[in-house]
Amino acid sequence: MRVLFIYHAPGRMRYLGNDINCERPVWSLEFIHHGISILSAILKEKGHQTGLIAVHRRQPKKFIDQKLDHFSPDVIAVTATIIDYAILRDFADYAKKRDPKVFTVIGGAHAQCAPEMVLNDGFDAVCPCEGDIALINLIESLDAGRGAANIQGIWPRSDKSYSRTSNPRFVEDLDSLPYADYSMWDDWIRFPNVGASLLVSRGCPFLCAYCSHHALKNVSEGKYVRFRSPKKIVDELYVFKERDVSCMYLESETLNVRKSYVERLCDELIKFNGSDSAPMNYGVCLRVVPNMDWDDLFSKMRAANFSFVEIGLESGSERIRESILKRRYSNELFEHVLASARRNGIMVGVYALIGIPGETLIDFRETIEVIKRTKPDRTMLSIFEPYPGTELYEVSQDLGLLQEGSWDYGRYESAINLPGFSKEQIQEQYSTFYEQAELPTPQEALVRWAIRTLGSDKVEHIQNQAGTYRPLYETYKDSDSDAAELNFFEELAELRRIP
Repeated sequence: MRVLFIYHAPGRMRYLGNDINCERPVWSLEFIHHGISILSAILKEKGHQTGLIAVHRRQPKKFIDQKLDHFSPDVIAVTATIIDYAILRDFADYAKKRDPKVFTVIGGAHAQCAPEMVLNDGFDAVCPCEGDIALINLIESLDAGRGAANIQGIWPRSDKSYSRTSNPRFVEDLDSLPYADYSMWDDWIRFPNVGASLLVSRGCPFLCAYCSHHALKNVSEGKYVRFRSPKKIVDELYVFKERDVSCMYLESETLNVRKSYVERLCDELIKFNGSDSAPMNYGVCLRVVPNMDWDDLFSKMRAANFSFVEIGLESGSERIRESILKRRYSNELFEHVLASARRNGIMVGVYALIGIPGETLIDFRETIEVIKRTKPDRTMLSIFEPYPGTELYEVSQDLGLLQEGSWDYGRYESAINLPGFSKEQIQEQYSTFYEQAELPTPQEALVRWAIRTLGSDKVEHIQNQAGTYRPLYETYKDSDSDAAELNFFEELAELRRIP
């Protein structure tokens, strides 16, 4: 069968070039989706054909039509979070209207955490679990002419109702999965050798109230937190070495949950780089936890050529962080971890939130003060987004904070009014955060970060290329075009709002 995966390409790394190339909207291999890449590899092993459309809001209708006509899919498989759900739902609607025979299925975090919210939106099936078993069995069944009924982990729609099945167990041995299909992204990547990411683990053992993991861990039985073996990871790195990738982001929610694993991985990475004159450097996400020898950990990571780590502060208010977000560590420990990374020559990127239910302006000023004291190399501030299925979504709902379409704002506009922190105040604090925290602008910080991780030559290439392409809408513009043709997905979204 011909299976077309649909991925929403958000604007990333825009501060290096401040442009949007809608024809190649995925900035680099760092921002691919590992789930659909692995699913594509499994399907290809079984003899099916796979394709990809990386959707962007500014793509013209003619461009989308050409891509659909060229691949002519039997199945369209959509993966979505709540933030990009609307645009992907609209794409599936449009593709189904063009060809009613095409079978549409949705999976991903939103379908797993809140399957009830997608049941009335016209998909032929919902996959409310990881798709390594369920989606593959669906495609095999459709190919054999047996339809979509009675498949574990697939809820098929019939006469506007869905038949629910139990979900298969989690795939516990990640080494049993094939390497991701990176080639499926080649036509959509703007800068193919700038940086890349590689899957290290799935799942997270922590239960942060704002995060989807405490809901995702319950969708199936079996071990939820799973790691690939260090040797398997390093073997896959040769794929990127051949692509001249110099910086790898190792995709793991909490790499340091098992310090012994980090040590074994570092040993393998040291062997991999060997005496290479241009060794690959790495970055990863860590969790602040007590009772860990951070100097020892960072020393081993630096020896393995880790150049950066990313860590969640989320809130500088210990009250907010512990009682609401369920992240239990002190500001003193957070500051110790950052200082330890710096002593070992490792850059630190910090995630922070604003507009958390229960937060006040005074609480957020504590966030500013912690950031001001620690001066991370990069700080990524986002406005709280209530993800359906999470504990804080339920809290927001119970407090009457949610309005219809709250999640349409993404992480850059306030979706809720807090009793002690109005939307206007949240937006103002968000806009002035970097100045208040005495930080460089996000543009300046990202360029400095990129120079240290990618090298000045690659950064210069990116900046020279930015803005030099012909905007995609110009390619398709003609005397008969109108606004709907040039901003196709924005037009579809607008039509949904019309009574």
